[in-house]
Amino acid sequence: MNRSVSIFKEKRARIILYVLVIYMMFQLVWWGYLLIGNYKDLYALNPNLSDVERGSLLRKKIWMLFGEGAVFLLLMYVGFRYLNRSITRELQLAHLQKTFLLSVTHELKTPISAIKLFLETMRTRKLSEEQQKSILNDALRETKRLQALSENILVAQRMELKGTEFLHESVNVFDIIEAEAARYRDVFNADVVCDLQGTFFMKGDKNLLQSLFSNLIDNAIKYSPVGAPIMVKGYRQEGNYCIEVSDAGVGIADEEKDKVFEKFYRVGNEETRNHKGAGLGLYIVSSVVKMHGGSIFVHDNQPVGTVITVCFKNQGLNEKG
Repeated sequence: MNRSVSIFKEKRARIILYVLVIYMMFQLVWWGYLLIGNYKDLYALNPNLSDVERGSLLRKKIWMLFGEGAVFLLLMYVGFRYLNRSITRELQLAHLQKTFLLSVTHELKTPISAIKLFLETMRTRKLSEEQQKSILNDALRETKRLQALSENILVAQRMELKGTEFLHESVNVFDIIEAEAARYRDVFNADVVCDLQGTFFMKGDKNLLQSLFSNLIDNAIKYSPVGAPIMVKGYRQEGNYCIEVSDAGVGIADEEKDKVFEKFYRVGNEETRNHKGAGLGLYIVSSVVKMHGGSIFVHDNQPVGTVITVCFKNQGLNEKG
Protein backbone atom coordinates (compact mmCIF):
# COMPACT_ATOMS: atom_id res chain seq x y z
CA MET A 1 0.00 0.00 0.00
CA ASN A 2 2.77 2.47 0.96
CA ARG A 3 4.67 1.61 -2.21
CA SER A 4 1.53 2.29 -4.30
CA VAL A 5 1.12 5.70 -2.66
CA SER A 6 4.79 6.49 -3.28
CA ILE A 7 4.49 5.52 -6.97
CA PHE A 8 1.34 7.65 -7.30
CA LYS A 9 3.11 10.69 -5.81
CA GLU A 10 6.08 10.20 -8.11
CA LYS A 11 3.84 9.97 -11.18
CA ARG A 12 1.90 13.05 -10.12
CA ALA A 13 5.08 15.09 -9.64
CA ARG A 14 6.42 14.04 -13.03
CA ILE A 15 3.10 14.76 -14.78
CA ILE A 16 3.14 18.29 -13.37
CA LEU A 17 6.72 18.73 -14.55
CA TYR A 18 5.92 17.47 -18.06
CA VAL A 19 2.84 19.71 -18.30
CA LEU A 20 5.01 22.72 -17.44
CA VAL A 21 7.55 21.74 -20.11
CA ILE A 22 4.84 21.34 -22.75
CA TYR A 23 3.38 24.71 -21.76
CA MET A 24 6.77 26.39 -22.16
CA MET A 25 7.22 24.76 -25.58
CA PHE A 26 3.88 26.18 -26.72
CA GLN A 27 4.97 29.57 -25.40
CA LEU A 28 8.16 29.33 -27.47
CA VAL A 29 6.19 28.52 -30.63
CA TRP A 30 3.76 31.37 -29.91
CA TRP A 31 6.64 33.77 -29.37
CA GLY A 32 8.14 32.75 -32.76
CA TYR A 33 4.77 33.23 -34.45
CA LEU A 34 4.42 36.73 -32.98
CA LEU A 35 7.98 37.59 -34.03
CA ILE A 36 7.29 36.60 -37.67
CA GLY A 37 4.00 38.49 -37.52
CA ASN A 38 5.90 41.55 -36.30
CA TYR A 39 8.12 41.30 -39.39
CA LYS A 40 5.07 41.30 -41.67
CA ASP A 41 3.70 44.38 -39.88
CA LEU A 42 6.98 46.22 -40.35
CA TYR A 43 6.96 45.30 -44.04
CA ALA A 44 3.39 46.57 -44.41
CA LEU A 45 4.25 49.86 -42.74
CA ASN A 46 7.31 50.31 -44.94
CA PRO A 47 6.26 49.32 -48.50
CA ASN A 48 9.19 51.26 -49.99
CA LEU A 49 11.80 48.87 -48.56
CA SER A 50 14.07 47.36 -51.19
CA ASP A 51 14.44 43.60 -51.62
CA VAL A 52 17.88 43.78 -50.04
CA GLU A 53 16.51 45.62 -47.01
CA ARG A 54 13.61 43.18 -46.75
CA GLY A 55 15.99 40.20 -46.87
CA SER A 56 18.27 41.77 -44.27
CA LEU A 57 15.34 42.46 -41.98
CA LEU A 58 14.03 38.91 -42.39
CA ARG A 59 17.47 37.39 -41.69
CA LYS A 60 17.79 39.44 -38.52
CA LYS A 61 14.41 38.22 -37.32
CA ILE A 62 15.27 34.61 -38.16
CA TRP A 63 18.63 34.81 -36.40
CA MET A 64 16.90 36.42 -33.41
CA LEU A 65 14.33 33.62 -33.41
CA PHE A 66 16.94 30.85 -33.58
CA GLY A 67 19.40 32.54 -31.20
CA GLU A 68 16.95 33.40 -28.43
CA GLY A 69 15.04 30.16 -29.04
CA ALA A 70 18.24 28.12 -28.63
CA VAL A 71 19.09 29.89 -25.38
CA PHE A 72 15.54 29.37 -24.16
CA LEU A 73 15.64 25.65 -25.04
CA LEU A 74 19.03 25.23 -23.40
CA LEU A 75 17.87 26.89 -20.18
CA MET A 76 14.67 24.87 -20.23
CA TYR A 77 16.62 21.63 -20.73
CA VAL A 78 19.00 22.42 -17.86
CA GLY A 79 16.09 23.40 -15.63
CA PHE A 80 14.17 20.25 -16.57
CA ARG A 81 17.14 18.00 -15.79
CA TYR A 82 17.73 19.75 -12.47
CA LEU A 83 14.07 19.61 -11.43
CA ASN A 84 13.71 16.00 -12.54
CA ARG A 85 16.80 14.99 -10.58
CA SER A 86 15.62 16.96 -7.53
CA ILE A 87 12.17 15.37 -7.61
CA THR A 88 13.69 11.90 -7.92
CA ARG A 89 16.10 12.55 -5.07
CA GLU A 90 13.41 13.97 -2.78
CA LEU A 91 11.07 11.05 -3.46
CA GLN A 92 13.87 8.58 -2.78
CA LEU A 93 14.81 10.41 0.42
CA ALA A 94 11.17 10.44 1.57
CA HIS A 95 10.98 6.68 0.99
CA LEU A 96 14.25 6.07 2.83
CA GLN A 97 13.14 8.24 5.74
CA LYS A 98 9.88 6.32 6.00
CA THR A 99 11.82 3.05 5.95
CA PHE A 100 14.21 4.48 8.56
CA LEU A 101 11.34 5.34 10.91
CA LEU A 102 9.92 1.84 10.58
CA SER A 103 13.34 0.30 11.18
CA VAL A 104 14.11 2.50 14.18
CA THR A 105 10.70 1.77 15.71
CA HIS A 106 11.41 -1.95 15.42
CA GLU A 107 15.00 -1.57 16.61
CA LEU A 108 13.87 0.34 19.70
CA LYS A 109 10.94 -1.91 20.48
CA THR A 110 12.86 -5.19 20.26
CA PRO A 111 15.53 -4.57 22.96
CA ILE A 112 13.04 -2.79 25.23
CA SER A 113 10.67 -5.76 25.03
CA ALA A 114 13.54 -8.17 25.65
CA ILE A 115 14.83 -6.24 28.67
CA LYS A 116 11.29 -6.06 30.08
CA LEU A 117 10.92 -9.82 29.67
CA PHE A 118 14.26 -10.48 31.39
CA LEU A 119 13.36 -8.29 34.36
CA GLU A 120 9.90 -9.84 34.74
CA THR A 121 11.46 -13.31 34.63
CA MET A 122 13.88 -12.42 37.42
CA ARG A 123 11.10 -10.89 39.51
CA THR A 124 8.54 -13.68 39.17
CA ARG A 125 10.71 -16.79 39.12
CA LYS A 126 13.27 -18.28 41.47
CA LEU A 127 16.43 -18.64 39.46
CA SER A 128 19.80 -20.07 40.21
CA GLU A 129 22.83 -17.83 40.29
CA GLU A 130 23.94 -19.15 36.92
CA GLN A 131 20.52 -18.44 35.38
CA GLN A 132 20.49 -14.93 36.83
CA LYS A 133 23.93 -14.29 35.41
CA SER A 134 22.83 -15.49 31.98
CA ILE A 135 19.71 -13.30 32.01
CA LEU A 136 21.70 -10.27 33.19
CA ASN A 137 24.21 -10.80 30.37
CA ASP A 138 21.36 -10.98 27.86
CA ALA A 139 19.82 -7.81 29.29
CA LEU A 140 23.19 -6.07 29.13
CA ARG A 141 23.59 -7.09 25.50
CA GLU A 142 20.17 -5.67 24.60
CA THR A 143 20.97 -2.49 26.52
CA LYS A 144 24.17 -2.11 24.51
CA ARG A 145 22.17 -2.50 21.29
CA LEU A 146 19.80 0.23 22.46
CA GLN A 147 22.72 2.46 23.42
CA ALA A 148 24.44 1.91 20.06
CA LEU A 149 21.31 2.85 18.13
CA SER A 150 20.80 6.00 20.22
CA GLU A 151 24.43 7.01 19.72
CA ASN A 152 24.16 6.47 15.97
CA ILE A 153 21.10 8.70 15.75
CA LEU A 154 22.85 11.44 17.74
CA VAL A 155 26.06 11.17 15.69
CA ALA A 156 24.10 11.22 12.41
CA GLN A 157 22.31 14.36 13.56
CA ARG A 158 25.66 15.91 14.45
CA MET A 159 26.92 15.10 10.95
CA GLU A 160 23.95 16.95 9.46
CA LEU A 161 24.64 20.19 11.30
CA LYS A 162 26.59 22.55 9.07
CA GLY A 163 29.76 23.91 10.58
CA THR A 164 29.85 21.23 13.25
CA GLU A 165 33.15 21.41 15.10
CA PHE A 166 35.01 18.37 16.34
CA LEU A 167 37.99 17.95 18.62
CA HIS A 168 41.55 17.95 17.29
CA GLU A 169 43.38 15.96 19.92
CA SER A 170 46.13 13.37 19.61
CA VAL A 171 44.41 10.00 19.45
CA ASN A 172 45.89 6.49 19.42
CA VAL A 173 43.73 4.98 16.67
CA PHE A 174 44.90 1.42 17.16
CA ASP A 175 44.07 1.60 20.87
CA ILE A 176 40.53 2.66 19.96
CA ILE A 177 40.21 -0.28 17.59
CA GLU A 178 41.51 -2.73 20.20
CA ALA A 179 39.05 -1.39 22.78
CA GLU A 180 36.07 -1.65 20.41
CA ALA A 181 37.09 -5.17 19.36
CA ALA A 182 37.39 -6.22 23.01
CA ARG A 183 33.95 -4.77 23.76
CA TYR A 184 32.34 -6.79 20.99
CA ARG A 185 34.15 -9.91 22.15
CA ASP A 186 33.06 -9.47 25.77
CA VAL A 187 29.48 -8.24 25.33
CA PHE A 188 28.40 -9.87 22.08
CA ASN A 189 30.68 -12.96 22.08
CA ALA A 190 31.91 -11.93 18.63
CA ASP A 191 35.10 -13.38 17.15
CA VAL A 192 36.96 -10.15 16.30
CA VAL A 193 40.63 -10.71 15.42
CA CYS A 194 42.98 -7.70 15.30
CA ASP A 195 46.26 -7.50 13.41
CA LEU A 196 47.53 -3.96 13.97
CA GLN A 197 51.09 -3.24 12.87
CA GLY A 198 52.96 -0.64 14.90
CA THR A 199 51.22 2.43 16.30
CA PHE A 200 49.03 5.05 14.68
CA PHE A 201 48.45 8.46 16.24
CA MET A 202 46.47 11.22 14.52
CA LYS A 203 44.71 14.48 15.32
CA GLY A 204 41.01 13.81 15.58
CA ASP A 205 37.83 13.45 17.59
CA LYS A 206 38.10 10.37 19.80
CA ASN A 207 34.34 9.90 20.21
CA LEU A 208 33.71 10.11 16.48
CA LEU A 209 36.54 7.69 15.74
CA GLN A 210 35.13 5.27 18.30
CA SER A 211 31.78 5.48 16.52
CA LEU A 212 33.52 4.91 13.17
CA PHE A 213 35.23 1.65 14.17
CA SER A 214 32.31 0.47 16.29
CA ASN A 215 30.02 0.75 13.26
CA LEU A 216 32.52 -0.98 10.97
CA ILE A 217 32.84 -3.95 13.32
CA ASP A 218 29.12 -4.03 14.04
CA ASN A 219 28.29 -3.96 10.33
CA ALA A 220 30.71 -6.83 9.63
CA ILE A 221 29.19 -8.94 12.44
CA LYS A 222 25.64 -8.15 11.32
CA TYR A 223 26.14 -9.46 7.79
CA SER A 224 28.29 -12.47 8.69
CA PRO A 225 27.26 -15.99 9.67
CA VAL A 226 27.03 -16.55 13.42
CA GLY A 227 30.48 -17.26 14.84
CA ALA A 228 32.34 -16.24 11.68
CA PRO A 229 35.56 -14.32 12.47
CA ILE A 230 35.84 -10.60 11.77
CA MET A 231 39.35 -9.56 10.73
CA VAL A 232 40.65 -6.07 11.50
CA LYS A 233 44.03 -5.15 9.99
CA GLY A 234 45.97 -1.93 10.45
CA TYR A 235 49.08 -1.09 8.46
CA ARG A 236 51.07 1.70 6.84
CA GLN A 237 50.92 2.05 3.06
CA GLU A 238 52.51 4.76 0.88
CA GLY A 239 52.51 7.40 3.59
CA ASN A 240 48.99 6.55 4.76
CA TYR A 241 47.66 4.46 7.59
CA CYS A 242 44.93 2.06 6.52
CA ILE A 243 42.50 -0.08 8.49
CA GLU A 244 40.70 -3.00 6.86
CA VAL A 245 37.62 -4.62 8.36
CA SER A 246 36.73 -7.84 6.52
CA ASP A 247 33.99 -10.40 6.97
CA ALA A 248 32.86 -13.66 5.40
CA GLY A 249 29.25 -12.62 4.98
CA VAL A 250 26.82 -12.23 2.10
CA GLY A 251 28.85 -9.51 0.39
CA ILE A 252 27.65 -6.36 -1.38
CA ALA A 253 26.50 -6.32 -4.99
CA ASP A 254 28.58 -4.15 -7.34
CA GLU A 255 25.64 -1.82 -8.08
CA GLU A 256 25.21 -1.16 -4.35
CA LYS A 257 28.85 -0.52 -3.43
CA ASP A 258 28.51 3.23 -4.16
CA LYS A 259 25.21 3.48 -2.29
CA VAL A 260 25.98 1.81 1.04
CA PHE A 261 27.42 5.03 2.49
CA GLU A 262 24.25 7.03 1.79
CA LYS A 263 22.07 8.01 4.71
CA PHE A 264 19.27 5.50 5.48
CA TYR A 265 20.42 3.14 2.70
CA ARG A 266 20.36 -0.57 3.54
CA VAL A 267 21.65 -3.42 1.40
CA GLY A 268 19.10 -5.74 -0.18
CA ASN A 269 15.36 -5.68 -0.62
CA GLU A 270 13.37 -4.13 2.21
CA GLU A 271 10.66 -6.78 1.99
CA THR A 272 13.04 -9.75 2.31
CA ARG A 273 15.81 -8.27 4.46
CA ASN A 274 16.54 -10.19 7.66
CA HIS A 275 19.37 -8.11 9.07
CA LYS A 276 18.77 -5.55 11.78
CA GLY A 277 19.72 -1.92 11.38
CA ALA A 278 18.54 1.58 10.60
CA GLY A 279 20.76 2.49 7.65
CA LEU A 280 22.98 4.89 9.60
CA GLY A 281 26.12 2.87 10.38
CA LEU A 282 28.07 3.16 7.12
CA TYR A 283 26.75 6.70 6.58
CA ILE A 284 28.37 7.66 9.90
CA VAL A 285 31.56 5.79 8.93
CA SER A 286 31.83 7.68 5.64
CA SER A 287 31.04 11.05 7.24
CA VAL A 288 33.59 10.64 10.03
CA VAL A 289 36.27 9.53 7.57
CA LYS A 290 35.64 12.60 5.39
CA MET A 291 35.67 14.93 8.42
CA HIS A 292 39.15 13.62 9.25
CA GLY A 293 40.42 14.01 5.68
CA GLY A 294 40.51 10.30 4.97
CA SER A 295 39.19 8.06 2.21
CA ILE A 296 37.09 4.91 2.24
CA PHE A 297 36.84 1.94 -0.12
CA VAL A 298 34.69 -1.17 -0.33
CA HIS A 299 35.53 -4.32 -2.27
CA ASP A 300 34.84 -8.04 -2.24
CA ASN A 301 36.58 -10.37 0.17
CA GLN A 302 37.87 -13.75 -1.01
CA PRO A 303 36.31 -16.24 -1.24
CA VAL A 304 33.19 -14.55 0.18
CA GLY A 305 32.30 -11.42 2.12
CA THR A 306 33.24 -7.76 2.08
CA VAL A 307 36.30 -5.70 2.94
CA ILE A 308 35.89 -2.05 3.92
CA THR A 309 39.12 -0.05 4.05
CA VAL A 310 39.61 3.42 5.55
CA CYS A 311 42.86 5.33 5.07
CA PHE A 312 44.19 8.43 6.79
CA LYS A 313 47.23 10.53 5.96
CA ASN A 314 50.27 10.14 8.18
CA GLN A 315 50.45 13.30 10.29
CA GLY A 316 53.91 12.62 11.67
CA LEU A 317 52.70 11.89 15.21
CA ASN A 318 53.54 8.20 15.35
CA GLU A 319 57.21 8.59 16.19
CA LYS A 320 56.24 10.84 19.09
CA GLY A 321 53.59 8.46 20.42
